[in-house]
Amino acid sequence: MKTFLLIDLLQRKVNSLLFRFTLVIYSIAILTVENNYFNFWTYFTAILIYVSLYLYCINKSFIRLLNDFALITVVTIYKNPELYYIFIYLMLPIINSVNFSGNKKRPELLYLLSIIIFVILYFLFNERLDYKLMLLILPVLGLKAINHYTHLRVKIQAYKDDLIEVVDSFYTTKQNLQRPHKIYKELIVTINNIFKDRIVENIYCFTIVKDRIIVVNGTNFIWNFTFTSKDLVARIREEKQIFGEEVLIEERQVNLSLLMHTQLGDNEYFYLFTLNKRIPLYYSIIGFLGFIQPVLNKISNILLSEKIVQQIRYDEITTLSEKRQYVNRANNMMHFIRNRLSPFANLTAMLETLPKVNQNILDDYKKKLNEQNNRAKIELKNITDRADDMLEKSKNPFFYSILEDISIVRAYTIFKRSFTNIFPDEEIIADIEPQKSKFIIKLNIEGYEIFISDWLNNIKKYYIKYIKCTFTEDEEYLYIIFENDHAQSKEEITNLIKDLVSNDKNEILKRTTHGLYTIKSLLNEMNIDYDVKEEGKNLMLTLKFKIYEYESSNI
Repeated sequence: MKTFLLIDLLQRKVNSLLFRFTLVIYSIAILTVENNYFNFWTYFTAILIYVSLYLYCINKSFIRLLNDFALITVVTIYKNPELYYIFIYLMLPIINSVNFSGNKKRPELLYLLSIIIFVILYFLFNERLDYKLMLLILPVLGLKAINHYTHLRVKIQAYKDDLIEVVDSFYTTKQNLQRPHKIYKELIVTINNIFKDRIVENIYCFTIVKDRIIVVNGTNFIWNFTFTSKDLVARIREEKQIFGEEVLIEERQVNLSLLMHTQLGDNEYFYLFTLNKRIPLYYSIIGFLGFIQPVLNKISNILLSEKIVQQIRYDEITTLSEKRQYVNRANNMMHFIRNRLSPFANLTAMLETLPKVNQNILDDYKKKLNEQNNRAKIELKNITDRADDMLEKSKNPFFYSILEDISIVRAYTIFKRSFTNIFPDEEIIADIEPQKSKFIIKLNIEGYEIFISDWLNNIKKYYIKYIKCTFTEDEEYLYIIFENDHAQSKEEITNLIKDLVSNDKNEILKRTTHGLYTIKSLLNEMNIDYDVKEEGKNLMLTLKFKIYEYESSNI
């Protein structure tokens, strides 16, 4: 993009130089064929001043424009502007206006000066004003209308390019990856720069899943939102753009809003723009919102791609959980082997002291017994050393005791991602004060993701029809509460609760599958306080995290 702008700048500089060269040559040609009001040296000095001033003010477009008209006025004073070559000479700045840059173009001034000079010349030469003057001015006004439309089209295209550039450049920056919500602030700055006013306040993205509206992300994180209209989904699908829709964000009424809908295959997104002021009528007339649509389509594509990546990541976490269980089963197998080898070690010690061998073969027997005993000791030591090495926690890549500072928002986002994958038709109950969003908890992200995935999959396996997940907090703690019904017997649930609160690993493994021990191990490794109980006919698990205030949380 920068290379293109540089080439465009060089081309316009060359065009500017060629235009001034043409203007000087044309001026000399007119002075040669026409009767002149001033003497030769006056025109020579005027051209010399014109060239010098152009070179001196080459980067000042306004002065260059006045300089052009000054030379044209001096050359054509008291000449007949109705002559075709004089008229063309007067129109040269308008013809050249196509080479003006978008930011420096002054079409109103350009046409105003052209018409004023033409009227003055017409009056000086004819000493009157008549209808012929209007016949000559009308084409100029027509050119003005065409030029205005062309300038507007180029300007709008530049707006569109600026907005798309924001999206394209945003995702080439490493620190922005997996943080798509940060793009909205840059987009707001660009849009407001186009409006030259602070029109847009915030942008929020929502997705429609089975006619349910789910928040995806936004300029800032929101816990609660309410669209008062019951038929919003149907209307946004039909109308694509809706102004003034009533919505509550964190219990605050949004007075001015704009909704814009995008669809990618079966995936639907719509964007809520909260506004400080109404969008100016001028921008509505020229269809400015139509140029925002492709930008939103690009963002939706990126969000959809991230959703697919998250699904892949979820599948990888599920696979990782299975591998973890496999490793832990191997660990337990080594425990089993080691415990069962203890009698063999005792037997070897006893055999070394056995005095019951016949004296005739005692020497040979002792020799063979010692050889066998030494081999057994070596194998026993190898097996024991291998078991000790495998059981050493520091060498276990699946041990999640290293914790980091994680914001409450990020913890919720990770939880919501797994929950939505497993229970797409259910919603999490979030009861978090907005000011707590930047508070943190201590957590191992990978272990947390595996636990959430394992526990929710267990719920899905055993629940009947009721599941409720709550994400809430008080002054000191964050709570994640899982509650679901089940078809298990009273004894099975009692044993399950007993195993989750027990510290006896062997007793747990006697009664339950290895998956339950893995879940319990994850919570213990991450030092997460938890409580499990039977609430009526439902099973309830509550996780408890200490909340800390820390502005540089890893969000």
